[in-house]
Amino acid sequence: IVDPLADPEDKYYLRGVDAIGNMINLVPDLSAGFITQYDMSQPTPIDNDDFENRRFLGGFGSTIVGNTEAATFETDEPDHAGFSGGKSVWFSWTSVAVGDVIFSTEGSDYDTLLGIYTGPSFANFQTIASNDDASGITNWSEVRIPVSEGQIYAIAIDGKGGAFGDYKFNLRFETFNNNFSYALNQSEYLTFLEHHENSSNITADREGSEPNHATASVGKSIWWSWRAPTTGLAQIRADGFTVQEEQPWTPVVAVYSGSDINSLEPTLVADNVARVETDPQTGQPVVIYNSNAAATFVAQRNVVYRIAVDGPVGVTPTQGNITLHVLQEYNDLFSGAEDLADSSSDPYSIYAQGDNFNATQEPLEPQHAGNAGGKSVWWKWTAPSDGLVNLSTYWDGQGPIPNAGSVGENPGELFDTLLAVYVGNSLTNLQEVSSDDNSGPNGNSELTFLATAGITYWIAVDGAFNGSTTSEGNIRLQLKLLPKNDNFANASVISGTSLSVRGFNLNASEEVGEPDHAGDLGGKSIWWRWTAPSDGQVIIDTSGSDIDTLLGVYTGASLGALVEVASNDNYTSPDLASQVAFDGFAGQEYYIAVDGKNDGGDIEEGQIILSLTTRTDNNNFLQAFVLTVFM
Repeated sequence: IVDPLADPEDKYYLRGVDAIGNMINLVPDLSAGFITQYDMSQPTPIDNDDFENRRFLGGFGSTIVGNTEAATFETDEPDHAGFSGGKSVWFSWTSVAVGDVIFSTEGSDYDTLLGIYTGPSFANFQTIASNDDASGITNWSEVRIPVSEGQIYAIAIDGKGGAFGDYKFNLRFETFNNNFSYALNQSEYLTFLEHHENSSNITADREGSEPNHATASVGKSIWWSWRAPTTGLAQIRADGFTVQEEQPWTPVVAVYSGSDINSLEPTLVADNVARVETDPQTGQPVVIYNSNAAATFVAQRNVVYRIAVDGPVGVTPTQGNITLHVLQEYNDLFSGAEDLADSSSDPYSIYAQGDNFNATQEPLEPQHAGNAGGKSVWWKWTAPSDGLVNLSTYWDGQGPIPNAGSVGENPGELFDTLLAVYVGNSLTNLQEVSSDDNSGPNGNSELTFLATAGITYWIAVDGAFNGSTTSEGNIRLQLKLLPKNDNFANASVISGTSLSVRGFNLNASEEVGEPDHAGDLGGKSIWWRWTAPSDGQVIIDTSGSDIDTLLGVYTGASLGALVEVASNDNYTSPDLASQVAFDGFAGQEYYIAVDGKNDGGDIEEGQIILSLTTRTDNNNFLQAFVLTVFM
């Protein structure tokens, strides 16, 4: 008897027995209202035909077999691997570890389609991977995807073009970095100063010629490569957690150099033994302590290190999920000082940033600004010109933050800093140029010093020691090279009758009471002072300067008493240079100002060349001296 209210599209499966006792499947014809068909071969209904009834799998490997003859295709179900199917079955698998998983239908006897998804319903599906035919294979499908712990995947197996048959579904979990070859062939080495990588050693094993890491490993190793971005102390640590209980366990860490597993050079093993190593750059001792799961060593810039993490011997557990931590304080060591030239394309105004959270103090390192400190980081800077340097551990809001907008938007965390500047080439021969503790706001430091072109200066920033702890935080280092002849009173003295000098008006200013040179507002002037050695014509120009200049020549002993002798904005010159000519008088002192053209508030600044020549009064025919001859 068939329910007259049944939907004709519904499927009903009835089971009976034929005349000789064989079990048979009966297919009712609902459109006719009664059973009209008997199909001796009709397949048994499939439990995981629909997504909602997908079969749940677990663990690290499974092989499931079945038949899809009775399978169907649901409304709104996606086309798997981009092809129409029609007879899909569904599975669900939850990853319990970090690694790679391979799903395949190898061993199936028909042309399969494979789709991997996340999401609770068809409407919310995200396709993770799909495949029609595995590489070089005509029928079965395969995908390999990286997985993280706890991720739930929905897997569909369908038949291409409605094909059906006996399927074989294979699931295999693998540790992606089980072999040394992974570390050797990483497309991109880990290069970060602070980085975390996740994996697991659940299915890992030891290669035939692989060393016994830290002399006490069980042979379930995984590998990474790390290229040190700078020279300095590095710490490599591994944390382990079991895959189900998430209980912590302690892996073994070993660090090597080399590209052949048969001839790896051990850089370091984590073995709970304190030792003193020598920094190859400075020759200074560095105290090293390596716990079972943390290796600390002096890493060399651009050297590639091979990192092995394994399970310990004699302790359980020995396997599970593993998080690798790579930490290097970028400029902790003097030998790894960061070049400020790398922080800015403008060597006259530099804004750099860093921190001293994991910094140390080296043996033989001086106490900066007379304070014990203990968490110092280093920069170096080569002066492009002579000038007055203003250096501080806070940003004044006038320049750009590297990669983060403007200084005014993010001046950085402020803490009690120490600041010192040195010359020398090692910790053993440093000579202090200047130092400061608290001249800046909020415990920050600020100092000035006269820099000489071509000299390299070493800059240390430390945290102040208060008797019990050393302060630490984010560091905002600001360097500005000011023209030493920015002000009238500091005018650079020049002498001679034919000369050329260089200067710059970057970071220059305009003083109160200073005249507008050549009738232009300007705003970034620098000064020279010259005394005429004899009477004669004087020609001064700024040809060859990088900027559109303004030029003014004056007499007078102060800004308020200046008398203009000559001035000019542009003369006939392709580089917008300025030029003046005037009659000079022996012994007269002249002040020469060069400024940048002001274009409605945008003031020209850059390198300046000032040239001066003189001519005697009888240099020209028309100025020939009249000689009187007495007989």
